Formats: sequence, structure tokens, C-alpha cells
Amino acid sequence: MYLHVKAGGRVVLSAPLAFTEEEIRRFLLEKRPWLLKSLRTVRETQEKKAEPYISGERLLLWGEAHTLRVLPDRRFSLSVREGAAYLTAPPESSAEERERFLKKQLKTRLHRAIAVRMPYWEHQMGLHARGFTIRDMKSRWGSCNTGTGRLTFHLQLISMPPEYLDYVMVHELAHLMYGDHSPAFWALVERHVPSFRRLRKEMKGY
Repeated sequence: MYLHVKAGGRVVLSAPLAFTEEEIRRFLLEKRPWLLKSLRTVRETQEKKAEPYISGERLLLWGEAHTLRVLPDRRFSLSVREGAAYLTAPPESSAEERERFLKKQLKTRLHRAIAVRMPYWEHQMGLHARGFTIRDMKSRWGSCNTGTGRLTFHLQLISMPPEYLDYVMVHELAHLMYGDHSPAFWALVERHVPSFRRLRKEMKGY
């Protein structure tokens, strides 16, 4: 079963037809703390939506929260130090321009991290991707095109601790050998990431 909180606070639960109403009810009760937290986050985000990317917002990088400090300058730049993320931007810049620059910077940092870690996992698994891309994904952390051998990673992985990125890389590389989620697929993943069950479960809360 999967529980999602969509933009605007809409809650969507998907479950196989074989699940009973009682099982679904128990699942919802277990997820209640996460659901309330997610709805609160959505509400707070909506309240700030009138003027996003301003000083005081929280920016997550590799699982660590940094306070965003927006400073006026002629050029855009981003630096992170001592628990704060300093974004310089022209005073007349729009929220869209700040968002575009910030996402570009985060994409560059994630690309660099994947480029460093990917060869290690390729060597460990004996599998090789033909390249990778990074983009915002609606419902997946990653994907594998078995036809082209290329992998895709969700930009938001940069907000999570590095161990989650390692798991997603192993997961998608494993699809180069197994196109489905068969027992053999999960056995391959577990061989390289023994804690994958915990990571997979925790990632549903992000």
C-alpha cells in the first residue's frame, strides 16, 4: 500500500484489491503521525507560497537542514556553511528566477555525487549504465530504461542522507539485469545493500 499527500493537501491511498477495509484502516492508523506531519508541512508551504525562496526557509542537503539566507547581489550564487545556505540574488529577481537557479545548483551537486558513486557500484555489481539524467519525478526516486541502459534519478535525492542515494543507484542498476521486482532482483539488491528494506520503508515518508 502507498500513501501520498499531493499538492494542496489532497491525500491519496492506493492498495491492491485483495486488501480488506480492516487492513487499510490499520495501515492508515500506523501512518497517522506521518500523515499529520505531511499535511502540516503542506499547509506551512502554502502559507509561504506568496513569496517563496526567502530568508528563513529550510533547505535540506544530504539529510541536513540549512537555513536559507537570501542576500542581495548583482549575480546569483549559492554557498553552504555552518548550517546555513547563502543564496545571493539580484534584488529585482523573481521567485521563479531564484527557484530556477537554486534547482540548477542542486542538480549540479547531485550529478557530481552520482558521477563519483556510480563507478563504485557498477564495479561491485558487474553492471554498467550507459549514462544517467536527473529530473523532478512525480512518484519515483529513480527509473531504468532497460532498452537504452540509461538511468534517471529524482532531484529530491539530494535532500536525503547519502545512503538513500546509494540504495536507489543499486536498485536501478539491478534493473539492468532484472526488468521486474522478482525475488532474484531483490536478492541482488540485498546482496549490496543489506538494509534496503529499512531504507525503502523510510523513503515512503519523504
